[in-house]
Amino acid sequence: MSGMSWTYAGLARFLPADQPIYGLQSPALTEPDYRPVTAAEIVRRYVTEIKAVQPEGPYRLLGWSVGGVLAHSVAIELQAGRDRVDLLAILDSARDVDIADFHAEIGNGFEALGIALPAEQDLAELDETALATLGEALTWDSAVLTAERIGGIYRGALRTVEIATAAEPGVFDGRVDYFRATIPDPNGRGHGGAPAWEPHVSGVIEVHPIASTHRAMTTHEPLAELGPLLAALLEGKE
Repeated sequence: MSGMSWTYAGLARFLPADQPIYGLQSPALTEPDYRPVTAAEIVRRYVTEIKAVQPEGPYRLLGWSVGGVLAHSVAIELQAGRDRVDLLAILDSARDVDIADFHAEIGNGFEALGIALPAEQDLAELDETALATLGEALTWDSAVLTAERIGGIYRGALRTVEIATAAEPGVFDGRVDYFRATIPDPNGRGHGGAPAWEPHVSGVIEVHPIASTHRAMTTHEPLAELGPLLAALLEGKE
């Protein structure tokens, strides 16, 4: 949700040395005023970045949470341009998100940090105190993540989830490998399910259960389970 690709770096230890990983980060990290209006705008930007590295397919895409929703849309956009997508891996992504519940979860997260937001608070516009507290809660380098950048990341993440999950999805032509977290998060809700994706995939949805919560999917132990499965898929092995 943050739009940062650092979390995918843990996959590297399971992949061949000659297999690069390219992380697509939200433009909000470097463009504080980035405000996409539609999901299509985000997808086109990501496709442009992909093609700047690799002008032609085949492509292999992976996304976690809202990143999985975006990866699905990016794959459809690439296919529309007659590019081949050999792998679409979705890590525990929910297809349908209730925005009211999502906003409530954001509010609960701030409350856990000691920030009491007014009921009428516009979640996209936090004051300096809330941003400072949010920054203190992060473990990343404060020299890199300034208050201004944290604000941009937060607003970009919020906007991306709102418009990406509300957009009407197309249909991906091919197989999807869906990595499902089997342990509910503390809020008691799961964050994904292959059945919700079935209307949006023409081929088989292969489900890979991973002993993890949604939020922990890219931490050490889940990656030890997920990584070898992904490596096998990249090598063309079932």
